[in-house]
Amino acid sequence: FSFLAHNEGKLAGSMGVRLDSTVRGLAADDMYRDELDELRGAGQKLAELVQLSVDMNSVPRRVLAGLFHTAYLFAGTVRGCDYCLLLANARYADFFYSSLGFDYVGDERVNARTATPMALLAAHLPTVNEALARVGGQPGLATGDPTLFSHGFSPEEVAGVMQRLKAIR
Repeated sequence: FSFLAHNEGKLAGSMGVRLDSTVRGLAADDMYRDELDELRGAGQKLAELVQLSVDMNSVPRRVLAGLFHTAYLFAGTVRGCDYCLLLANARYADFFYSSLGFDYVGDERVNARTATPMALLAAHLPTVNEALARVGGQPGLATGDPTLFSHGFSPEEVAGVMQRLKAIR
């Protein structure tokens, strides 16, 4: 499932949400199969954010927060996943950790195809979505909070987003 973010009528970013399946698995299985199988073995339902394309230096916080908030709502609330995974360039992993509710899973590894150090991150969706529900749509709360959660959707906006997400189910 692909999601697009717009800013002032122009495409500002995109992201895919891939749901785990016994047939296809996840892209991160290539590098982190043991860690993902451990989560699966514990009964956790997984989704993965793939093909993230955003200019992190120029896109407004509210646009970036909205793109991730949409993905979290879709994976967690609509599809019932427990974790949203992200295989990120290790150079950017700390940003996702501090700003978007991700934790590190496993150790840093080199992607054999690109010779790039990578990190596997996981956001626990019930925890992240609860935090977003508490502070979303209140950017004034951002002072002292390193996350982008307060730049996410307000409860009223979530209702409209959820209506649209349930329609693509």
